[in-house]
Formats: sequence, C-alpha cells, structure tokens
Amino acid sequence: MNANLIALAVTSVGAIGLGIAVYQRNPDRIWNRLFAIHATSGGLWTFTNYMIMAADSPSEAGLWLRLSHPTVAVLICTALDFAWVFPDRIDYVATRKRALLYTVGAVFGMVAFAPDLVESITLAPGLVDITYGWALIPFGIFTMGTLGYADFVLLRKAVRLRGVQRVQVIWVLVGLAGTHIIGSLAIIIIPLVWGTTAYSGWGAVGYFITLVGMSYAIAKHKLMRPEMALRRLASATVAAGLVLSIGIAALQSVQPALSDWGVPPSLAYVIVGLAMGMLIVGLHERVSDFMRRVLSAGSDPASVHAETSSHLLRTLDSDQLLRYLGRALSDALEPTSVVVYTRETQNGQLVAKAVIQSNEASGRDGDRPEPLELSNRIVEVASEEGGVVTRDHVFRFAMLEDARRLALAMSDLDAHVVAPMVWEDELIGLVTLGSKLSGDMYGEDDLRFVADMTLQASLALRNAQLYAQTAALKDFNERILRQMDNAVVVTDPGERIVVFNEAAERLFGLSSSKVLGRGIEVLPEGIANCIRASLGSGRVLPNQHFEIERAGGTVPCRSRAARRRWRATAEARRARWRLSVT
Repeated sequence: MNANLIALAVTSVGAIGLGIAVYQRNPDRIWNRLFAIHATSGGLWTFTNYMIMAADSPSEAGLWLRLSHPTVAVLICTALDFAWVFPDRIDYVATRKRALLYTVGAVFGMVAFAPDLVESITLAPGLVDITYGWALIPFGIFTMGTLGYADFVLLRKAVRLRGVQRVQVIWVLVGLAGTHIIGSLAIIIIPLVWGTTAYSGWGAVGYFITLVGMSYAIAKHKLMRPEMALRRLASATVAAGLVLSIGIAALQSVQPALSDWGVPPSLAYVIVGLAMGMLIVGLHERVSDFMRRVLSAGSDPASVHAETSSHLLRTLDSDQLLRYLGRALSDALEPTSVVVYTRETQNGQLVAKAVIQSNEASGRDGDRPEPLELSNRIVEVASEEGGVVTRDHVFRFAMLEDARRLALAMSDLDAHVVAPMVWEDELIGLVTLGSKLSGDMYGEDDLRFVADMTLQASLALRNAQLYAQTAALKDFNERILRQMDNAVVVTDPGERIVVFNEAAERLFGLSSSKVLGRGIEVLPEGIANCIRASLGSGRVLPNQHFEIERAGGTVPCRSRAARRRWRATAEARRARWRLSVT
C-alpha cells in the first residue's frame, strides 16, 4: 500500500472517530450534532477517495467517483450550516434558510448521475488520472461559492464576536488555513512544479486539520488563545535552537581534545545531551517570561492580587471594601463593567453596591442596576456551584434548556463572568463582569484571579458586617445607658472603670471624663465596697444599702452588683451593677 492510501485510510477513520467523540461530549448542542454529521461526511468522502485510488478497473473507480459527489454535497452544506450557528447561537437558523441550503445541495449532488461527469479514467501504479466533463463545472461553482461564503461568515464573526467565542472562531479559521495550505501544496503546487501526483491524496488528509480545529473549538473546556499558542511555540523554538547551537558548538570545540584523551564519542554525546537537557528547561522559562512581559498589556493580576488581598482584609467599611474590589477587578482584567452585589437581610434581594464601568463602554460609575431576586436562575446556579460561572461555558456545555435560561439571564445582566461571594455555604454577594474591552477571552488565570478575589472579599465582607453589627450594638447600648434614670457603672477585673453613664454623673457628682480608666477608689466608699465584694465573691449582691454625702445632705441609695462575661471585649470578665436612688 502506498503513502496516499495509508494517509486516506487513517484520515477516514480519524474523521469519523472525531465526529463521534465530539457528539458524545454534548449530544443536545447543535454545534456538536452538525460537526458529527460534517466529520462523518468528511470521513466518507475520504473513504471514497481511498476506494478510487485502490480501484482495479476504470469502471470501479468511476462508480466510487460518482458516489463521492453526494457525500461532498452534504459536507459542504453542513459546513455552511455550522458556520451560521457557531459559536453564538444555541438554536438553528430559520427553517426556510436551512431547507433552501440543503435543497440546493441535493440538486448539485445529483451531478453524480450526469452521464458527462467523467470523460475518461486511466489507472496507473499509484495514480488515477481522471478527465472530467462539463457537468463538474456547476458542481465546482457550488462548492467554491458555498465554502467561500462559509469562510466569509466566520471571518465576520471573528471580527464581531468577543471573548471565548472569538477564540473559537479563530481556531476554526486556523484549521481551514492549514487545510488550504496543505491542499494547495499537494494538489496544485507539487504537480505543477515537480510533475507528480504521488502526494495528491494528502489534500484530503489536509482537511483533517480543519476537523481538528473545529473539534478543539467545540469540545475543549479550557481553550488556549491562538496568540498564546504561537508564543509558546516561539519560546520553545528559540530555547531549543539556542541550546542545540550551544551543544553543537561545544562538541566541535572539544572534539580534538576528546580524541587526544581517548574519550569515546558516545560518552561525550551523553554528557553534552544531559547538560543540554538541564539547560533547555531554565532557558525556556526565561524566554517564556521575557515574551510574556514584552507582549502582555495592562495590570499584572498577580501583583494586583497581593495588594488587593491585603487591603480587603484591613477594610472594615463594607461599601468601601466593595468599591475597592470592583476597582481592583476592573484594573486587572479591564472588563467593560464590574458590578458587586450584596444580599440584603430584610428582603433577601441582591442589591448593587458598587458599579465600575469603563469609559470606553460609555458608562459611568454609580449607575445602579435593578436588584436581583434569589430566584434568578444565574443566582441559583452561582449559589449551587459556589464557583465562577462564565457565559461561554454556559453556551458550550450546559444542558440545552438550562443554557437558554442562563444565557438570557446573563444577557440581561450584560455579564460574561459571574462569581458568587459565599460564606459558610450561604450566598452573601455576587460579582458580575462584562466582556473584556480588548475583545479577548477570560483565560484560566483570569478566572482563577476572580475566584480568589471573591473568596477574599467574602471573608472581608463578613468581617466588616460583624464589625458593623458590633458597632451598632455598642451604639444601641450606649444610647440606652444615656437614657437610663438609674446609674450604671461597669469595671474590668482590675477594678478600672470602663462605663459611667450620665445618671451616674448626676448621682455621684463626677464627670465620666475624669473617672473612666481610673480605679474604683474615686467612687463613693459604699459603691466601691459593693464592687469589691461582687468581684471577690462572684455572686450577685442585691439590695445593698448605703448613703452618699452630697452638698445638700445625704442621699440614701440601693444597689445591685453582678459579675458578667462579655463576648465582645478582650477582657475575660467584668463586674456590673445598677444603682437606684430610693
């Protein structure tokens, strides 16, 4: 079997297997279904080419040639049908549009039955020479026109779409470009320049590159940006080239000395190979870092992460914390908008507390979106999964019915990324990010940065809320103390006064500014004795009677002292009692 037949056989099996694998990835998605039909058609077309090349007679070759044309018609129609919906539609285009496409394809596929399709077929070792008739001309026009229109549709989408969807289209276009290059070399350039068709079968093999590009764009969970792939390839090529150059130069320079010393060449090759292996790892890392620094734009998420984490954990003002989180995400990732929601305790709604919109998005900070109900589907999914949800992932991998609802909910929010803020399995907030200003996709590092920031913000927000609750409780207690008619004095275990309300000031004739922080000896003797007795015994001392000397005479008093444990203070215990004038 010659190289052409081997290539055709492998491509046929590979194309059909690829179609089945992508279909099983997500059977209810229309892209996967169309790709499965398209790849199967491509595999069958390659198989008919194999049978033509392996035919024992011109009549057998002619039969397989005629069978190939209906298969190619299906291949071409599914290519355009795929281009219409991929990757920005969940449903098929209009039924009339598709019916017209496949009707035209069926009509041109009937060329297989035209008597003037083939004028002659000549078999030679490793070669089938076919002379076509006029009937192939309309089929060729249909083929070139339909595929050209499909390429045009994809090119327009590559310009119009943003994020992962743009990357998906680019990968399909990369596959098409590879097919065009290999097909031109195998079918046109090599026969014209070298006068041989021995490699013409590789034109069909080149189509497999398109299938690979399409399947990668459809089924790969974590897509790599084409420019990143090129950058990695370039850094690996540069590092390998430098190390090989150094290794060859080193061998040539020491070769005479090794010969004089009688060192076996194989040993020298092993030593140099080990040295090159260790050198290429470090060199590749340095080249990759250099290219990343040179080609990267905007803020570095790693440096923003360190600075933001520290600032978030030190901030006890909830509103300031949320604004800082939104600004940090905006500076690091450059989305069109960032909205930070927090959950209200009264009605359970998620209310926008911070809105950051880029100038290029023609928005302005402070415009508040409508509150979100907990029944909102995207809120439910974010709460259930507890992780980052992206619009592109919804489009590609969610179940069809759920994908429709989620895509609509995210479109209403103008959100490409949604990240929940969760504390102890409870949703306390939500962060939404629009598409990137550059039109680029959110990479794996970007999404990890968003997840880390929302996790840090969840902890910081909970701390800020607890601090606010404690401050509110303290203010509430102080208002009560100020309005009480009874005198209240609180001390710590060291007998230092920490609370002295206005009623105590009036009763004892002492200012709180003069007694706070001082020992109880500044108080009247009866009160001080009552406090010491309660602190020493640890018991409640009710109805303690004593008198206070005042300018107008003595004032009889009755007090109650009790030892209490306070959770919100650093001290373990405080004694507290209430005095009332009788």
